[in-house]
Amino acid sequence: MLDRIFTWFESRYSPVALAEDRQPPMGLWRFYWYFIRQFRTASGGFLLEEKQAADDLVTKGEAAE
Repeated sequence: MLDRIFTWFESRYSPVALAEDRQPPMGLWRFYWYFIRQFRTASGGFLLEEKQAADDLVTKGEAAE
C-alpha cells in the first residue's frame, strides 16, 4: 500500500526540478530549506496533521483522567 502512495508522490515531485542551481547548499538548515521550499504546501500540510494528531493525543489523555 505504501509503495503506491510513494509512487504517486514521486511521479508528481522532483526535488530539483524548480531549482535554478541543482546543487543543494552546504549546511544542514540550508539543505533542509532547499528541498522544503520546493514542496511547501505538502510540508505545511504534514506539519498541520502532526499538530492535530498531537493535540488529539493530549485531549484523549486528559479525558481519561
